[in-house]
Amino acid sequence: KLHRIFFLRKNFKNNHYNVIVSFLDTTNIYALVSNIFLSNKIIISERCDFQTLEKNYFKYFTKFLFYRLSHFCVFQTAQNAKYFRKFKLLRSRIIPNYFSIDKKNIQLSNKENRKNNIIAVGRLTKQKGFDILIKSYVNIAKKYPNWKLNIYGEGNEQKYLIKLIAINNLQKNIFLKGYSK
Repeated sequence: KLHRIFFLRKNFKNNHYNVIVSFLDTTNIYALVSNIFLSNKIIISERCDFQTLEKNYFKYFTKFLFYRLSHFCVFQTAQNAKYFRKFKLLRSRIIPNYFSIDKKNIQLSNKENRKNNIIAVGRLTKQKGFDILIKSYVNIAKKYPNWKLNIYGEGNEQKYLIKLIAINNLQKNIFLKGYSK
């Protein structure tokens, strides 16, 4: 993994970027370490839930140590921004990752030729929150029983999600489709 830092550093040094934007916690660390003693501005996006961070002391320590080298940090929630303040991040902004809809302007169609499918795509890991989606879908399934939720992805939470679907009696509404190209 050290070769990634050397590769990034060489790239940063040779290209003189005005701003570098980094996503994902490990990539954030690589970018920040690669930029030590260079003048590139780095914006990092912290997308992990801080509660999972507390369980991994190494990640916590490396973030605490290196995130202060960023020029700006973007968070998805006010709760995460508040938690990371102890990292002494001087500049940060909250940009929520949500899809907002005006329910008054949406009309769901039950035409026979319409499939009534909703899809979700991502790694089946705790951090992605598919458990929350499944629990929330209980209300949607009651109101729109013909609608189906197809979840594409694989991960270590798959068995748990299958159980959660069964516990909520959603086997006819939610389908784990696995990996697809």
